[in-house]
Amino acid sequence: MIFANLYNYTGKFAASAQSVAEAARHYQADSHHGSFELSGLDLGIHLPMARMTALSLSGDHSGADRDMNEILRLAEEQPQVGVLCWAF
Repeated sequence: MIFANLYNYTGKFAASAQSVAEAARHYQADSHHGSFELSGLDLGIHLPMARMTALSLSGDHSGADRDMNEILRLAEEQPQVGVLCWAF
């Protein structure tokens, strides 16, 4: 996941998408639900957020819009206001 942001910042959008996909394969909502309390980041929101950034910067705006809608839906289901703030 850390590499996804680095790849986005350096213009390596395909590598970013691959990094997000790899992280998503390991993500388990039940096991990682407390990630916000530990780090201030909700991995369930940040994974699609990194993918949305890669899609947007690479010109796939419809894909980025789909991810944005999913991010907002997921954030609205979370009890932490901070997660919703990150999503917005």
